[in-house]
Amino acid sequence: MHREPRAPYLLLGGAALAVGLLLLIPLPPGLWHDDGVYLQFGRALARGEGLAYVGVPGDPACRAGVLARGTL
Repeated sequence: MHREPRAPYLLLGGAALAVGLLLLIPLPPGLWHDDGVYLQFGRALARGEGLAYVGVPGDPACRAGVLARGTL
């Protein structure tokens, strides 16, 4: 039974991985909508402000419903 050598495929995969890592540009948080919302929620929870949008001017807009506001 004849087996193909694996070395060319491993070298090609390693080269593709290296090029991908060199071209990787980390994106700042908040660039996409949902990660910015999670970042704001985490910041509000860490500050003890509850589950609220901290980037909204005025009173923070609560994300929870009327009944859940008392538990937050």
